[in-house]
Amino acid sequence: MDEKDIIFNGPTDPHGYGQQVPPVTQVGGITIGFVEEIHGEKGRPVPEYMPTKHELAVLARHWATQVIEIEEWWDAYGQVGSDEIRRHWYALDRLNKIADLIGKDAVIAEYDAAKTEIIKRSSPPSDDRSPTSKDDGD
Repeated sequence: MDEKDIIFNGPTDPHGYGQQVPPVTQVGGITIGFVEEIHGEKGRPVPEYMPTKHELAVLARHWATQVIEIEEWWDAYGQVGSDEIRRHWYALDRLNKIADLIGKDAVIAEYDAAKTEIIKRSSPPSDDRSPTSKDDGD
């Protein structure tokens, strides 16, 4: 049996922690839409660990980055894949759950910070030296 045939997390909250995940589709022997970090072993909840508010803010920035990058991909290429749809839905759900715990304003601040970081990362580096600069490299 292929590892993708083993779904550890499903849309019916198999572990009882209120974690809903996007469904996968099984067609014959093929699994469509399986995302390891959502459906696989890596996506399992860890109830033994309780994150701090700071850690939840870090997670909010991570999930915000996922949402922004997926939406930018969709805008740039006009394509939508089943994995991206599931990641997008899951990331939005995680952001909503984090907002319930640390507040909507804190999550919006992390979203804005993620957006700023993505813009900064995708902008060409600035060169402060212009052709008229008096700096001759000494």
